[in-house]
Amino acid sequence: MAGTDAHHVRIAEQDSPTIDPHNDTEDAAGVHQADEAESSLPVSVGTGQKKKKKKKKSGKKSRLKKGSNQPTGFEEYYVDPPMTPAEHAVEVDLYDPSKDFQERIEIAVSRFESRRKFGDWQRELFDKYLAFGGFDSGPKPFSTFDANEKEAEGEDMSAADVARLKNTTYVSKWVLENKGEVDFDGVLKAFLSNYLSRLFMLHSEQEIRSRINVLRSFFNYLLYHNVCPEYTDQVNAARYTCNKADKELWASLSCARKLPGGFNTACSVIFGGYYHITDDENFEPDPRIPFGMPRQTALKVFQGGMAANSTVDMFNKYQRQGIGSSHKRIRSVQTSLEVTCVDFSSYEVQSFYQEAAMAGLEPTGKLTCKTWYSPYAQDEDLTEEEEAELNSKGQPIYTYEFWVEDSVLAEVFVGMLMDCEVYETSFGLHYFDAITATMVSFHTHIPNIDMEGYKEPRELEPRDKYEQPELHAYIPERGRSVPGAGIEEGDDEDDDPALAKYEKGEDINITV
Repeated sequence: MAGTDAHHVRIAEQDSPTIDPHNDTEDAAGVHQADEAESSLPVSVGTGQKKKKKKKKSGKKSRLKKGSNQPTGFEEYYVDPPMTPAEHAVEVDLYDPSKDFQERIEIAVSRFESRRKFGDWQRELFDKYLAFGGFDSGPKPFSTFDANEKEAEGEDMSAADVARLKNTTYVSKWVLENKGEVDFDGVLKAFLSNYLSRLFMLHSEQEIRSRINVLRSFFNYLLYHNVCPEYTDQVNAARYTCNKADKELWASLSCARKLPGGFNTACSVIFGGYYHITDDENFEPDPRIPFGMPRQTALKVFQGGMAANSTVDMFNKYQRQGIGSSHKRIRSVQTSLEVTCVDFSSYEVQSFYQEAAMAGLEPTGKLTCKTWYSPYAQDEDLTEEEEAELNSKGQPIYTYEFWVEDSVLAEVFVGMLMDCEVYETSFGLHYFDAITATMVSFHTHIPNIDMEGYKEPRELEPRDKYEQPELHAYIPERGRSVPGAGIEEGDDEDDDPALAKYEKGEDINITV
């Protein structure tokens, strides 16, 4: 580093020449070379060290709360940390099998909630699930635990006492009075198949998984802490239902948007059905109908499907009937179906659809279904004779084969249930439309569904306890209405100025 009188000069480090004091020539040459080296090096000159400019603050505060990046406990592969011997001893006492199941499950719910970080939708989901399963929330009525009494007696509260004190979720009085049955798997199936898609707007498979993980975490907690060993099989069955729901819930929602597919829509347009809306070639799709199509397009789709998938007998019968009004539907029925088999298009069918004449059309596979009768449906209004005949013969089971595009079949799964309208044509073809519902294979109905919105009845107060309307008297001198019909504090009813005016025959205005 070299310096001047007024400036500090910083020079990059390098090997400086050695100067011999006895050799003036070499000294001068060395000094000259050093001066040239200094002049060729980059330097920075200033009166002092440069001050760093302060960055301006944007003024926007971070929206992330403290600890928001910490695990919530609802992650897919989250497990509770190992317990110490002391913690294990406490839990052995809390969840002693000799204790009543009601007490154990209430403590488990309270401790589970304290060990998880609930967001808004997670809290809403878990509260709805507990309410559906027969829990109430709030201060527990008729509780026999008194913390003040314990403190007055000088006793320390145990872990069970603390859990009871903090507990705000408990089995409802209605369930206890009616001796409700414990059924973890049944309640979960009914909740997922009837309520989850109604509580939340689910737009992706990941959103469904994240919500199911909340309930899966609860079941894992029950197993890990050995809360109810007598119901271990039920809890394991509920966890298996969570695994099925991860896939089936999103698939059933996707099928509701894609079914009945292009071929069945074409049949509906041609032979009649939900989509039989127009014969106009200048067809404009109705936004309320997702798969409407013009008749000419429908004819092309139908003829391609017939050529690719029909049997010899069906195709011959179709040709014998000719083209036109001879082809018609002969039967229709509103029914519920269960998917029994999904067959994608074969190599021969795919090769056929690759021909130039079939350009723009998608290969169709086969969807096999059978009639499904809901065990939870309301009984039909039948006479005694009709009901006896139905019970003796049993409900008939029909099997149907439909032709559906491969892209739609990719969402369908064996066991899926759906409500739709099924049609049969004069040449033996079956098609369906008017899908009103698609359901998972574990669709379940339990009495808890009928209790939605139930409120315990209460006695109305007697009529004489209701507040009576207050009378007002209009006093002209004051120019306003006076409460109590003009009776002021300290006055007797006999001195009522409004009454005195009335007795004198003067006009007064009484309002209620």
